[in-house]
Amino acid sequence: MVDMDNYFVNPLLSIRPGEPGQFILETRPYETPLATKSRLVIDGLAQLPSQFTRKQAFESWTEFDDEERKVLWNFLEEENLVMDQDQYACTLELFGGNISTASWKEAIGYHLATRDYPFLDMGIKNAAIVDNEIMKRYECERQTPDVYQDFSTGKGLQLRYIEDILNAEEAIEKSLGVQALTLILDVAFGERGKYERTYHEDINYLEMAKLLKAVPSGGGRHPAEGFVLARSVSGLADGLYHYSVRIHALERLDDGRELASLLTTAQSGPQLFILIAPVLERAMWRYREPRSWRAVAVDMGHVIGATIGMASFCGLRARAITNYDSVGCAKAINISFEEQPVLAVVQICEEEL
Repeated sequence: MVDMDNYFVNPLLSIRPGEPGQFILETRPYETPLATKSRLVIDGLAQLPSQFTRKQAFESWTEFDDEERKVLWNFLEEENLVMDQDQYACTLELFGGNISTASWKEAIGYHLATRDYPFLDMGIKNAAIVDNEIMKRYECERQTPDVYQDFSTGKGLQLRYIEDILNAEEAIEKSLGVQALTLILDVAFGERGKYERTYHEDINYLEMAKLLKAVPSGGGRHPAEGFVLARSVSGLADGLYHYSVRIHALERLDDGRELASLLTTAQSGPQLFILIAPVLERAMWRYREPRSWRAVAVDMGHVIGATIGMASFCGLRARAITNYDSVGCAKAINISFEEQPVLAVVQICEEEL
């Protein structure tokens, strides 16, 4: 070992809290992360400069004795928490050669974790049986997330079902009112049927509870939930609502002023915003791998398409808004951005957008 060799902290290193008094250190997203309760490791990393030799590292650890410094250095090298110049240069290529783009760290970690992640090929023989055994094990570990989300505010509006409207041969009003909103929500989010949790003893098969909807969803997980911000909509008081799939009704959450301040547009007259916020746990419970995000993203596309398509069917104008404050919207709705982010906003009105 040459003391004059330059070393760097691994640019892919991320540190997060774990159990009480524990820290999780991750440099290889595709491997089990390192868990430690040693303040020696955390403090030692914090005291290192951006570039250093072994000697400079030892000198920066003024609070440690010689033996602690040696143990710490060996540990940092063995766990790839620090790296020499050649290793650093190779890793830096992931950032396009510019470490100032460290905001890409999470995206790069995701790429490394998913580019060759093994998954069950459902095309092979007995794959469905293997998959069902996995689901049984998952259920033993943790209860499946509820297929419904309820706010139970006791306020709002009961909606009619699309079948009742179409079977009655009612004219489509071609205006922004409760009828149009009913049709849009029922197609984009509404329940068409349901599988109850059932164990089929004769074939040793566990049927998981899941909903059937007009829009497809990976694994039948249907993570998307719909929130409605109404402004001058005929038959509906202005405010923020959640569409309850369970009871096919709008649950009034509040007056929507805070959310409206984040979604200001140039349009006048009646308009509404449908915010699509997936319950991530529904998909992640089923697909316990980083690529579960892909199923959620594809689902969002289906729901956005159904929303815009039904708005057009009702003679309305609709568009997906891309420039909005997702974190702020989640806060205004009073949902957790980490657990249920607002991933899409569709604006609907009567005039041209």
